[in-house]
Amino acid sequence: SLYSVIGTLRTYPIRVANRWEGTRMIGYSGPCYDDQEETTWKEIGVEPEYTTVTNLERRVFTFSWRQYKQAIWRCEPDYLFVNFCNYLKPDKRRFFIENLRKVLKTIRPFAHIKYLGFGPSENNIDPLHAPRNDGGMSLECKDKTLMEVT
Repeated sequence: SLYSVIGTLRTYPIRVANRWEGTRMIGYSGPCYDDQEETTWKEIGVEPEYTTVTNLERRVFTFSWRQYKQAIWRCEPDYLFVNFCNYLKPDKRRFFIENLRKVLKTIRPFAHIKYLGFGPSENNIDPLHAPRNDGGMSLECKDKTLMEVT
């Protein structure tokens, strides 16, 4: 293939804000998958994100493994970019990345998680090294809790 497909995902998926007129909802930005829930920025422990044009607070959700699997099946990525890893508590990051990798390998055996993002800027992206002989990935990563993913 001449091209590679890089799939991108967020640790906590977002959606634009619902629209309200007083106490009445006049615009709904849609439901979530049945294996995820809407949460709050406060529950995650990070500052809220706001939409670019309207400056409204974005809706935020827990991760959907069902959506992740569907995206892998439909888009057939060669590599994945996992963004906003900084939103996960350090003790949960490694577990999350390991589980992403395990699911990815069951659907796309030759695909790899190639980049981890730790913020909104391209300067916040950490590349991963090539796969190790044992099938794991060595990380060149500022987050020392993720130095090796098996």
